[in-house]
Amino acid sequence: PTSIGKVLTVVTLFALEVTDDTVAAIRVLAPLGYEWVTDVPSGFLGEVPGKTCPERCRIFGNPRVQVGNELLLDGVVLRAGSRYGFQALMRIPDRPPTKSANAFFVEVGYTGGALR
Repeated sequence: PTSIGKVLTVVTLFALEVTDDTVAAIRVLAPLGYEWVTDVPSGFLGEVPGKTCPERCRIFGNPRVQVGNELLLDGVVLRAGSRYGFQALMRIPDRPPTKSANAFFVEVGYTGGALR
């Protein structure tokens, strides 16, 4: 939990892969009570060091956090045959949620538009 030591946690999401080249919006929902913290230095890194390929597999852009547990990435370019991921800081609650699933959900193309 964040309250112990007041240290933020680094969350790593790896490996996102697609079968066709696409540009998509990505939404990552964390459990209720968890909070993404991307508005600080090193709050978001669009790659996973040692795992994603350099430059070609980097997720560019700035994530948005409109609701604390919802991370939004718009216009993400994903190429077939490449593995993508990112790291982001998060505030973890002292107790796990009891009113929602204690799981993360990743949605590629969450806006409902056709993937390009």
